[in-house]
Amino acid sequence: MGGHGHGPPYKIPSYEQFTIKGIPQLEELEKALEKKGLRDPWI
Repeated sequence: MGGHGHGPPYKIPSYEQFTIKGIPQLEELEKALEKKGLRDPWI
């Protein structure tokens, strides 16, 4: 179960580098949830 010479182990990127800005569907979803007093921490 080791690397077996296939390169360095996979590095998980930071969640902070991803944003919903510029994705209309996700921005609309965020606004719709906001109107209901909700917030989705995953978007």
